[in-house]
Amino acid sequence: MNNKMHGQAAMEYLMTYGWALLVIVIVIGILLVLNPFQAPQGCRFEQLSFTCTNPIVQAANGRIYMSVTNGNNNAIQVLNVTCVAGTTPTAPSFSTGVFSNSGTIQPQTAFDLSSGTNYTICRKSNTDSGTYTGAAGNSFSGKVYVYYRYIEDPTGVGYPARVAIATVTTKLV
Repeated sequence: MNNKMHGQAAMEYLMTYGWALLVIVIVIGILLVLNPFQAPQGCRFEQLSFTCTNPIVQAANGRIYMSVTNGNNNAIQVLNVTCVAGTTPTAPSFSTGVFSNSGTIQPQTAFDLSSGTNYTICRKSNTDSGTYTGAAGNSFSGKVYVYYRYIEDPTGVGYPARVAIATVTTKLV
């Protein structure tokens, strides 16, 4: 009789905690598939006067495409756009980007880094000017520096460009 009670206790233990273990394994499996711990994709400017949408970084050539909106109260002219992989705290030199003369961008108007000569190439780091490349589907995290001036600003060699900095997190395509 005593052996039957041990068997019953063992069965109750396995039935109770077996279901709990099964639920834990299922939850862990779901978390591995969904990967909720990865950084959200998108871009965000540190300055409130700019917004950006739809960042895309090409895996093969490091080109970044996105749309940036001028939220300033003044019209601007974009002078250059530079991208650096990683989260380097200092802006790279002004001359490292590729951007055609944008003309005047009115307040609350978007400009695209999406076609023709309006793109920039992401560099590996501030100290390595090589092109950032990776495998499609991998995560990309970097900074985009938009050098601009207000149309009202004086022009000339001695007058510095303003810079707006965006943090970009996306998947390589």
